[in-house]
Amino acid sequence: MATLIPVVKLKSLLDGLIEYVRVDFESQTSESNSFLFRVLDGNRLDGFDFFEEGKNIFLRTSTSSRKIETRLMFTKDIAPTPTIHVREPARVKGDYNAVGGLFGSRVNFPNNVYSAEYRDTKKANYEYVITSDNPLETILIAEVIYTLLLGAWETLHTQLFDLFDFGLKELLANNELVPYPLYIKSIDLTVQFENTVPGIQRSTLCNVINFRDPTIQAQ
Repeated sequence: MATLIPVVKLKSLLDGLIEYVRVDFESQTSESNSFLFRVLDGNRLDGFDFFEEGKNIFLRTSTSSRKIETRLMFTKDIAPTPTIHVREPARVKGDYNAVGGLFGSRVNFPNNVYSAEYRDTKKANYEYVITSDNPLETILIAEVIYTLLLGAWETLHTQLFDLFDFGLKELLANNELVPYPLYIKSIDLTVQFENTVPGIQRSTLCNVINFRDPTIQAQ
């Protein structure tokens, strides 16, 4: 987690899950064996076939204009294509965002310079916000992404995060910025991760740091 900002990491994770749908579908000898078929087949409403529409949305090699997009934030304009916005609405405050206790024992160095490693624990909330101008597409996308997260939960929990929890909620937006009622599904994520950072307790390398006006030249 130290190499990427968490919200960027979560977008990359989401892109990978969506790519899995396409790779799985193309690797099957029959559509009925695919992940997409098992999740969506048999669901139809008023001429809307969830499986057929799901293929247009998730199979990224399709020429359909309805294929899914992922973005890091909300845009003022409502995109006509289905979109998943990855956003960070709030951080959990408290001890979770503070430097934790000692992680391991003290390490001694020559000349009485010694350091120890500390555990930096962060816990934060994020959202995958799913929007489309078709509410049935919104439901379809949410169902697929939520199922993917369920299937990948153990991997995400053991390899990327110390805590990975998620839940699904919905809302209806209708105000002056939205020309029509917009049905939204949101997958709320709670993640926790730890970084190990060096904590220098004593050092003879640098005793004073002076900040000078850059317009003043040293004599």
